[in-house]
Amino acid sequence: MLVNSKPKVDCIIGDGVLGLALDIADDLGIPIIQFRTISACSLWAYFAIPDMIHAGELPIKGNEDMDRLITSVPGMEAFLRCRDLPSFCRASDTKDSILQQLAQETRKNSEAHGLLLNTFEDLEGPILSHMRTKFPKIYTIGPLNLHLKTRLFKPDQTSSGPSSNSFREVDRSCLSWLDKQPKGSLF
Repeated sequence: MLVNSKPKVDCIIGDGVLGLALDIADDLGIPIIQFRTISACSLWAYFAIPDMIHAGELPIKGNEDMDRLITSVPGMEAFLRCRDLPSFCRASDTKDSILQQLAQETRKNSEAHGLLLNTFEDLEGPILSHMRTKFPKIYTIGPLNLHLKTRLFKPDQTSSGPSSNSFREVDRSCLSWLDKQPKGSLF
């Protein structure tokens, strides 16, 4: 379907959590750029899960010192603590399926033609430098919430209006029709 479409599909933007998109794009011979909405620091920590396991820093065991530094994530050695890692890192076994699945899917992102991240250089530049050793083509496009706010803002409004996940203009033309209907006539 994608291969024979008109116009031709030049690239796929895939959800970085779903490695299946990489496989499909590869099968179709279409370049794919993976999109991750988490911070670069979070993604880099997820990418380093196998390294943390190898270093004996994972899993986090029970009620151990949550302020213990994690030193096996390049660029984060001086500040990443156990408490900063997501709860699935507290699995009792390093073979935990969720821990392994997230590590595998994150590592798979390095096979993409590029990586879109919801961040910007001034915020996470040092970590992005480390990440570029594994993900050479990183495109920082964030913060996305500011793009949305700009898109929704109208010069004659004092605020950006209701929140929306869409970059498209919201069609509210049906609301005036609804307002004209008798009370209780619509279900």
